[in-house]
Amino acid sequence: MKSLVQVCFAAAALTVCAASAEDSRNSSTESQVGTPLVGYVFDRVDKGIRPVWGVAGASVVGDPLDIGLPVSSAAVSPKQDFAVLVSSDDAGVRVLSLQSGTFQVQPLAQFANPPNQITFSPSGASVGLYRQDSATVQIFTHMPEGPALSHEIHTFSLNGSLHSLAVSDDGDLTLILMRDQDISTVWLSVSGSDPFQLTQAPQSTAAVEFRGHSHDVVAATTDGMIGIFRDIDPGSGYQTLRPPDDRIADPVAVRFSADGSRVYLTTKRGTVASIDSQTGSAAVISCNCAPSGLFPLQPGTLLRLNDLSNGPLMLLDTSRPELHVWFVPSVITRKSSDGVAQ
Repeated sequence: MKSLVQVCFAAAALTVCAASAEDSRNSSTESQVGTPLVGYVFDRVDKGIRPVWGVAGASVVGDPLDIGLPVSSAAVSPKQDFAVLVSSDDAGVRVLSLQSGTFQVQPLAQFANPPNQITFSPSGASVGLYRQDSATVQIFTHMPEGPALSHEIHTFSLNGSLHSLAVSDDGDLTLILMRDQDISTVWLSVSGSDPFQLTQAPQSTAAVEFRGHSHDVVAATTDGMIGIFRDIDPGSGYQTLRPPDDRIADPVAVRFSADGSRVYLTTKRGTVASIDSQTGSAAVISCNCAPSGLFPLQPGTLLRLNDLSNGPLMLLDTSRPELHVWFVPSVITRKSSDGVAQ
């Protein structure tokens, strides 16, 4: 099936984008009057968090927020209400509130070196920080109002290198995906216990994720097979939802829809799929982009597929049965080496 990539160049889209771009230049810290906020994205080049204004099919990327703190990396929560960031001056991890336009910052953790991965649970209620130097995963719960360090999990005894994490919303379960050359192993930690291997998981597992407010887990393999663990625990079984499919091979990320009725997946080749979580039937399109994940935006039916460093933003619109991918033109002001804006 051909890609349904849509471009924000229709007359109505241009009106919203132009107005939003002008507002963005005027203020990066105040809500745009009459313009919806789609969400936020971290700019790895300018080291800032940028707002995305507009609606699906008519959005624009604005200027970085002025939070009064130098940032080396950041990840925005699924609900777009806060971000977890790492300061470039002291490697401290902080929580940045993104609600009501007041960018309040509170400390989360202090490390000698910054964490290598920041992973949110499906709703953002819990977050995992992985530190390679100490082979440790820290799980913080009650995000963002009262963050608390609930579990600390050691991974030094696990074979291979850590590929990715998945954390349940209640913070009780943590999945650790390890890779050793072409072999993957999936490990489960319960309430911070030493991880044990899920031998039921295929050795080609490439991406895992929890369902929101649940212990159900979806897993995708390198050959395009999709499977589900229902209420995962040490003895739970693995249910094949969809057999191997070349169209969705080499997945980058996999994610349940908010109601759990569908599974979304994106691949290294730019394929995007929507899969029925009961029947396994799939709709597949191309985003014509280099996906880096599936990052929820507002409303919850929008998913960001890539980063600003991988070209213009592409947004997956799942609000209708037929998938759409929208192109977001970027209004970005970068500075040259002499400090002059370009």
